[in-house]
Amino acid sequence: MSNFIFKNRDGSTPLDFEQLEGIKYAHITTMGELDELEEINIQKGIDWLNHQTTSDYLSIHFLNKLHKKLFGDVWKWENLTNYDRVPAKEKWPENFKLEGLFSKQP
Repeated sequence: MSNFIFKNRDGSTPLDFEQLEGIKYAHITTMGELDELEEINIQKGIDWLNHQTTSDYLSIHFLNKLHKKLFGDVWKWENLTNYDRVPAKEKWPENFKLEGLFSKQP
């Protein structure tokens, strides 16, 4: 990709076992390959975000959905957040604080 955003990383660095276990694609074995794949997925997520009309951008539901759109094509979702086993308040407690602050705004 010509606009590759992860320019300062050594693309030939092999992925560690934990990273390899969480990736959906067995042919991805280096940081460079992972960076390129993630960049494509992130761009798709940003494109999706640009078409959203909700006013609920800071809700945990919306942030979970956005997280999946940004990384879900590359990573197995359970490896991103242990979605089914960990309550959302434990995954992203700071987001709940923000959600509470902004929901109180007039």
